[in-house]
Amino acid sequence: MKKCTLFIGNGLNRISQNGASWGDVIQGLADFAGKIVDKKDTRPFPLLYEDLFLHYAKKSGNEDDFKKKVAELMKNMRPNEFHKRIASAGFNHIITTNYDYCIEDTVDKRPGSAGSDETRYSLFRRHRLGNTSIWHVHGEIIKPKTINLGYEHYSGALSKMRNYTFWDRKRSPKSKKHSQFRQGEINFDSQGDIQCAWTDVFLRDDIHIVGLGLDYCEIDLWWLLVVKERLKWGAFDSSAKKHKVGATYYYYTDTDADTNTKEDRISMLESLGVQREYSALVSDDWKKFHEKALDKIMKRKQA
Repeated sequence: MKKCTLFIGNGLNRISQNGASWGDVIQGLADFAGKIVDKKDTRPFPLLYEDLFLHYAKKSGNEDDFKKKVAELMKNMRPNEFHKRIASAGFNHIITTNYDYCIEDTVDKRPGSAGSDETRYSLFRRHRLGNTSIWHVHGEIIKPKTINLGYEHYSGALSKMRNYTFWDRKRSPKSKKHSQFRQGEINFDSQGDIQCAWTDVFLRDDIHIVGLGLDYCEIDLWWLLVVKERLKWGAFDSSAKKHKVGATYYYYTDTDADTNTKEDRISMLESLGVQREYSALVSDDWKKFHEKALDKIMKRKQA
């Protein structure tokens, strides 16, 4: 059986009838900052966030309070049938960009975090749900400082990812944390406490991405897709060796008003070795779309 990891975005939350939508979160932040946001605003969200926060900072200067507002707006999100399904599907790893705990809350008592004492970034911290590690790679609402929203936070997170993945003994001789996968270790989660980052899992495993728009502003995810494909072909320098990386699958549907933008993005994903898995969205039936996607993923997981 292949090492199969699920990567989920906010799309699965569309089916839930509770909690705030992403549009509600943006409007809530705008109200909190005291600034009007045009509903037709097309700026990438990380830049929009910086605009809203800086407007707020002129009065307060406290980003912790700003991020606590995000956590407050999303705290009522509850699990739906798909969260319950994936929580019990037997994945060793589930990676998510969501801040909420819909997967963890499928059990009576939410598990605590493990593997890291990180207070701002989320490279090593995970939750344990039985035998499943759940990685909130863009932060989590119980620790608002970790919530990754603006370009400043994105760039810091990306810097940590790159330093870990391409650790240089000469430049950082005292560093003990460096990519297990890049060092040739592939069984870093076979026993005991997992000594790795979520990026190691992403590079090693077959990754199935569902419910994630993968906008170009997700610079950390696009960078990791580039690295995965480069490692596959040894395409870093003349002495670089090839690595046996996992496959990556992207499950998507018709969600963009600008079809050309979507097709350009899908074409770019294909150039990075990502296999496209398209299903039409019929009558705005998100439940049916996710049923089809998860059925395909489970068949590949069991193959």
